[in-house]
Amino acid sequence: WARASLLMTVVGVFAISLVTPLVSQRIFDKWFSFIYPLILFPIPLSTAVLFVVIHRSLAKLPVRLANDNPSGAGVPFSATVGVFLLAFGGLGYSLFPWLVVDRITIWQGTSSTESLWVILIGTVIVLPVIVGYTIYTYRVFWGKSESLSY
Repeated sequence: WARASLLMTVVGVFAISLVTPLVSQRIFDKWFSFIYPLILFPIPLSTAVLFVVIHRSLAKLPVRLANDNPSGAGVPFSATVGVFLLAFGGLGYSLFPWLVVDRITIWQGTSSTESLWVILIGTVIVLPVIVGYTIYTYRVFWGKSESLSY
């Protein structure tokens, strides 16, 4: 299933990369004006290299695992993380500072200062409770589970 989803991912990343500059003249200029293509070229190049790494490692992985050799088993996952970081980084670069392309900036989309203070105070109170409860739960149930055997 990984190889089939790899093909769909390549098509999806390529389609988004192709369409995003066409959405707005500002985004097109951001990617293709003056020296920026040379500076930003490593993003699509690295993404393509990572896709090749994923494809090659997925081809070799079944043989390695059949021979009881798990080396390289983390390569497809690590390369996939790299692809998605590069894709989201490129998308973030394209859209920043707009939440809605050429309509609403991140500063226009924020809440009022008073609302943000309420959220901060709530987070300061609730987050330690969640972390404490999680730690307590792990300590209570630590070592109490067993391997499944049928």
